[in-house]
Amino acid sequence: MPYAEWEKGFQSWAEGPRKTESERCANAERMVKQSLKDAGILDKYRTEVFTQGSFANRTNIPQESDVDICIRSMRSFFPQYPEGLGDADFGNATSTFTFPQFKDDVQDALRVRFGNDINRGDKCFSLRENSYRVDADVTATLEHRRYRSAKADDYLSGTAFNTDSGKRIINWPKQHIENGNAKHARTRDQFKKIVRMLKRLQFDLIDNSVIAKKLVPSYAIECCVFNLSDASLSAVVDRYTQVRNAIIGIYAATKDDESCKEWVEVNALKWLFRPKQPWARDNVRELMLAAWRHVGFE
Repeated sequence: MPYAEWEKGFQSWAEGPRKTESERCANAERMVKQSLKDAGILDKYRTEVFTQGSFANRTNIPQESDVDICIRSMRSFFPQYPEGLGDADFGNATSTFTFPQFKDDVQDALRVRFGNDINRGDKCFSLRENSYRVDADVTATLEHRRYRSAKADDYLSGTAFNTDSGKRIINWPKQHIENGNAKHARTRDQFKKIVRMLKRLQFDLIDNSVIAKKLVPSYAIECCVFNLSDASLSAVVDRYTQVRNAIIGIYAATKDDESCKEWVEVNALKWLFRPKQPWARDNVRELMLAAWRHVGFE
C-alpha cells in the first residue's frame, strides 16, 4: 500500500470515539449506578461508580466495543503495608464486611435491573449491549491502600478484588487516567492518537492473519507508548511518520530486559516488564517488527 493510503488510514485511526459511542458508554455507567442506588448499595457500602479502561482514557478503538465500569466500596479496604508492619501499626482492624458479601449484593442489584443481560464471570459481570448502551464489564471492588510509610494517612488509593477462583487483582485506574491525560497534554495532544493508531494497526495485522490475536494486549501497547519520550511523540510530523517513529522507539527499547527495566504502566505504580505480568517483552518486539514490515516502512 502506498504512503498516501497509509497516511489517510492513520489519520482516520487517530481520531477519538464518536459522540454516539461516548453517549452509549455514559448510558451504561448511569444505568449501573442507578441499579445500585435503587438497591441501597451506594449509601450502605459507601460505593462509587466510575468508568475505567480505554473508554475512560479515550484510547478506545471500534474493535474494543465494551466499556469497563468499576464499582468500588470505600466501606472497607485491602491493605498493603511496608515490610514488617501490620494492622496494629496503623490502627486498622479486620472488618466484618467482606468482599464476597459485597460482590453478591452487587450481583443481586444488577440482576433486578438487567435480568438475563447480566452474566457473572470469574472476575466481573458482563452486561450485554442494546441500542441504548454498549457492552460492559462491571467489576465489584474494594479500595486498595498501598501504605508508603508508617503514617496512617500516607497511602495510595487504588482498587482490588478477589476473583471467584481466589486470585487477588490490584489496579490503579484513577492514576492511569491522570497520568494519561498529563502525557497527552505534554505531547501536544498526540499521545492518545498514537496509541489509537498502533492499536488499530495491530488489529489490521490480526485481520490479515499476520499475528495471533492475543500476541500483545492493547493495554500493553498503550503503556509502551507512554514510556516513549514526550519530545518523540510531540514532534510535528505526519501520521505515517508518527507511527514509524513510535515503532522504532518501542522496538529499540525492548531489545533486552535491561533496556526497558524502568518502563512502567501508565499508572506509574507497576513495572511494565517484570514477572507476573500477562505479556512479554519479546512479544511486544515481535509485534513492532510485524507492524513495520506490514506497512512497508524503510
